Amino acid sequence: MIWIFHELISYSIFSWLVFVLIAFCSARFFRLWCVPVGHLVVLAIVFYLDVRWIQVDGEGRDMDAVFLFGIFLHTFMINTVLLPVTAFGVWRRKRSLSHANDA
Repeated sequence: MIWIFHELISYSIFSWLVFVLIAFCSARFFRLWCVPVGHLVVLAIVFYLDVRWIQVDGEGRDMDAVFLFGIFLHTFMINTVLLPVTAFGVWRRKRSLSHANDA
C-alpha cells in the first residue's frame, strides 16, 4: 500500500496546485456538467506528464497496453483524491446560489 502514497507524491507541489484548482474551479464556478470535464482535464494533464516522463527517462521502455492501464490507474487515484475538493466546490456553489436567492 505504500506504493500508492509514492504514486501520489510523484508530482510537484505546482502540479498538485494546478490539479486542485482545476477540480475546485470546475465545480465552483461552472455548471455541474463541468465537474467531469474538469476531471478529464486532469486526466489529460497526468497522461501528458506520464508519457513525457517515460519519453525523457524511459531509456527503451515501451508504451504498451499495460503502460496505458497503469496511467489510467494513476489518473483514477489522483482524481479520487480530488473528489473532496470537487465536493467542496459544489457545496460552495450551492451555498452561494442560495445566498443570492435570499437577497
